[in-house]
Amino acid sequence: MVPATQNGEKKDVWVEMRPEDYIIELPSKDVLGGLCALAIRKNKADFFMMGNSFFRGYYAMHDASPNGSLAFMPSAGSSKELPMGDDIPI
Repeated sequence: MVPATQNGEKKDVWVEMRPEDYIIELPSKDVLGGLCALAIRKNKADFFMMGNSFFRGYYAMHDASPNGSLAFMPSAGSSKELPMGDDIPI
């Protein structure tokens, strides 16, 4: 769940993440078929920094004004759903 602006109103929204967004296949000389790794790293800060894994398949629009916001929209060619507000999607 991330803070965003929807129709001019700030609210929390759910953004779809699929396993292919955060699981990376790595080639390996030593392991037949390669290795799998998570594209999520531990952070020493008390917040999470969301990067390419999180945004994959979306355009992210940043408003740097004093009342700034962050908005998401599926990118061209993406099959991801529009970000949803309110309840946890099942």
